[in-house]
Amino acid sequence: MHRIKNILVALSLVTAFGFTNASVSAPGSGLPNVVSVDPGLVKQGDTVLVTVGLDSAPDTDETITISSSNSSCFSSLPSTVTALQGETSVSFYATISATAYGMPTVSASAQGLSVMSNPIPIQ
Repeated sequence: MHRIKNILVALSLVTAFGFTNASVSAPGSGLPNVVSVDPGLVKQGDTVLVTVGLDSAPDTDETITISSSNSSCFSSLPSTVTALQGETSVSFYATISATAYGMPTVSASAQGLSVMSNPIPIQ
């Protein structure tokens, strides 16, 4: 009941102040809010660590859809990952393909919200 009341209050404030691009999420929703790739500069064949940060720890396990702006740049990239209940991030490894070029990005999506990494320069 408190969660519904908090959302209604937040929506009322959004409406009252005329915000048109506002996003309101329930506490414990675990929505992705940042995608980081380490290292940020890679070579063909490198393995990178991708971390998806969440806006809050989800109340239940949250499935996050993973995609890339250029899937041919990755020889391995999971299509989904699971953010476990109570965690504020999820990390996984991805491998840059031997024929990759350009500056792909990695995106994470859940509950209709999608966030994208910075472009990843491939040397």
